[in-house]
Formats: sequence, structure tokens, C-alpha cells
Amino acid sequence: LMRKVLDSFFVTGKSFSYSSILIRGAGQPIRGFGGTASGPKILCDGIDLICEVLKGREKKKVRSLDVLDICNIIGSIVVAGNVRRSAELAIGDPDDYLFIRAKNWSGGKIPNWRDKSNNTIQADTFDHISNEVWNIGYEVDSKTGVAKGEPYGFFNLPLAQKYGRLKDPPQKDTCEGLNPCGEIVLSSHECCNLSELFLPNIESEEELFTCAKLLYKTQKAIAAMDFIHEETNEVVHRNMRLGMGVTGVCEALDKIDWLDKCYMNLREFDKKWSKKRGWPQSIKLTTVKPSGTLSLLAGTTAGIHPAYSKYFIRRVRLSSTDPLVKICRDLGYYTEFVMKLDGSPDHSAIVVEFPCKSSDSAILAEDMGVIDQLNLVKKMQECWADNSVSVTAYYDRDNLSKIKEWMRENYEKSIKSVSFLLKDHHGFKQAPYESIDEKDYLQISRRIKPISISNRSDFGDNTLDGIECDGGACPIK
Repeated sequence: LMRKVLDSFFVTGKSFSYSSILIRGAGQPIRGFGGTASGPKILCDGIDLICEVLKGREKKKVRSLDVLDICNIIGSIVVAGNVRRSAELAIGDPDDYLFIRAKNWSGGKIPNWRDKSNNTIQADTFDHISNEVWNIGYEVDSKTGVAKGEPYGFFNLPLAQKYGRLKDPPQKDTCEGLNPCGEIVLSSHECCNLSELFLPNIESEEELFTCAKLLYKTQKAIAAMDFIHEETNEVVHRNMRLGMGVTGVCEALDKIDWLDKCYMNLREFDKKWSKKRGWPQSIKLTTVKPSGTLSLLAGTTAGIHPAYSKYFIRRVRLSSTDPLVKICRDLGYYTEFVMKLDGSPDHSAIVVEFPCKSSDSAILAEDMGVIDQLNLVKKMQECWADNSVSVTAYYDRDNLSKIKEWMRENYEKSIKSVSFLLKDHHGFKQAPYESIDEKDYLQISRRIKPISISNRSDFGDNTLDGIECDGGACPIK
């Protein structure tokens, strides 16, 4: 349908009609994937919005901002009902001021759909980053006391093309951009191939390499598989790019020295295994992911991030029709509708707030300044990650001059990708994390009932009704 819309505006100049009769109705189960369908209305509304963007540029050139809006609207269609999530990374030029101002809250009303992408500036050197990037995204408005806009990340393409690990000799890479989370550099048509090592749970250097070797074998076999598109087959089978991540780093700083030896052993093993299997050696092997969800499963801090706070609220979004929403409410968790950028409620999605306490072994963001976080990025880019290190470094409002000074000295030779976020006063009304004190944590926790067999059974069959073993996979109940 999107192709037909573009063809209508750019090629034929003729309108057309379409029918959504074959699309699942709202609330119908999505078999195999899980969840329920959002229905055709969100698609039709999204196409109308995209047409409005294009109509607004008739007899004019389409701008990068228009392309951003179209992609963001597509993202809003994808996530309707909150069964799926949008993972878009928009990379723009350092002198594209329309792009730089796309998330300037203080500049007036911006479209709700622009929350669907993380926006990044592709800058070859620190001097390419304009003052406006810092003024909009990183400085606090003197009147409101909150950030003027959303901070943009930074991507150093020449460094990513020239180096794997920074301590190793130069290595040519044909990458053109990043995956949506910023930890893997990719060529056109190439895809991610990711895995994860939970560093705090590994007890020795020998165990680390054993785990890495097992993950490597799995990833390498996946890279050798046939993909749907021939362009993808060509680049994936040529590069054999893998992305083995480590997480929980800030709970295992004493084990970082293991990573260099593990990487070198992995490189040697790749030579032998690739020769044995008749495959090319992998151009890249390792990374550091943001690692939010997987780290929760293992009970570790995420990637190389410090713990947000000793006590904090974690917000999770669910579809309004998800049976888990009622369970959470019955158990005493606070819920509310998702708020759009303009402050209006999105009745299709619910935010659930969970009170959390960091482990005693975790380093807290308040005890790890932004420069320490950046130095850790640099170190991991040297000793482990030959792809990229994905991080959102927390900073306070008085750290901006320190960030600029560090970036000026280190960005060109040490940083492939980086993003920042004000720890407080960032302007996000329903941020994923919010610091609270011990008193609030205990007060909220007292309202929550423990999960029992009786309330747990309320959602087992309802959530997965009719998809038992669909597609050869056993659903988790």
C-alpha cells in the first residue's frame, strides 16, 4: 500500500482506492505471534497522515524532515495496540537544521509520531557538531527547568569503517549505518546477528570463553543460512558479521580484563572453525548492546550502564486489551494510559509502574559520573567491541561543559556511537525510569499483593488462547 501511495504521488499523479476488508478486525488474535490485532483503522489513518505530508510538499522538494515524518508515521502504525514496538534510528547530517529541530519541545507543538525514532547526528569530527545540537537537546530551559528537547545521539561513520577494536590495526568495513539500537554497524541489506554474555554470572576466564564459543557457533551457523533476499545473502555471507554482546558490566568491572583474552581466543577460533566449515571469517564478532530486556531476565544491570538508582520506578507499556493489565491492577500496580507528546491520552496502550530496587553489587548512576561512563565506552571499544558500543550516558545539567571537553578530545578516535540523557529534568512524562527514595519504594511495595497460584491462573489460557504450539513453538504460560 505504501508503494502504491508513493507511486501515486511521484510517478502516475493519479489517485486510487483501496480496501482493508482482508485485514484482521480489532481485537482478533494474532496466531503464532501472539497478542491481538489493532484492526484496519490505524493503517487507514496512518496512510491519510502520510498523504497529508506529501500533499504539503506538492510542487516542492521533499525534505529530510518529511522523510522522517513518513517513517515515524509508519512506526506508529506498526506499534498500534502496543503488541509490537517501534525501533527506528534516524541518522541526519550535522548541518540539517530541520532535522536537528525535529524534537525541539520548546519550539512549540511537534507531531505525536516523532516519538517513534531515536535521532542521531552523523558527525565525522567533534567540530561537525553544531551549537544548535547542544542548545536544543542538552541544555535546560531557564523558564521551565527541563530540557529544551530530546538529546540527539552521535555516529562516527569513518571510525566505524576504518577500525574494529580500537587497539587493533585498521580494518576496512563497507558499513553505511547502524542498527536501530546503535551497537552494530551495517552495510546496505545486511542484518543483525546478536547474542549476549552475562558477565556477572560467569565465574572464570575459561567459562567465559566456553560460553562465547557456544554462542559463536550458533551465530555463525545462522549467518550461513539462506535469507529471503539475494542482496542480503550476498552481504551477510561475505561479511559473516556477528554481534556477541556482554551485559552487567558495571556489576563485574573486575572481569573486564578477561574480555581482551576472550576476544583474541575467539578470533583464533573463528579462523579454524570457518576453515573447517568452508565459510569466510567474520569481519566483526563482538559488541555491547543496550540490553534492557535480556538483562532483566538475568537480573543484571544493562550493558555497560550503571543502575539508574538504588530505588526507582520502571515503566512498562502494554496493550490496553492485554489481560495482564487487569492482573497488574488487581495486584496493586499503578496503571495509566500512555500520554502522547501533546499530553493527550493514547487509549490503546497502558503504562504499568513497577517499584524496583537495585542489587547491592550494582554501581549507581549517581556514583558514576558521565565522564566515567564515557571512559568505560572507550575502554570497551578498545578491548572487546569490534562493532560498536551502545550506551545512553546519564548526565546532570552542570556536566555539559565536561561532556563537550571530553568529546572534543576523544570523539574522532575513540567513539563510534554515543547518546546522552539528562538523569532528571529531561521532560519525559512517562520515562522508563524514575528515581524514588527508600520510603516511597516501601510504601508502593506494601500496596502490591504477591503473585499466587490463584491470580496467576487468571491469564494463562486467555493470553494464549488458540495458539497452543502454533508454528512449532511452545508458548510460555
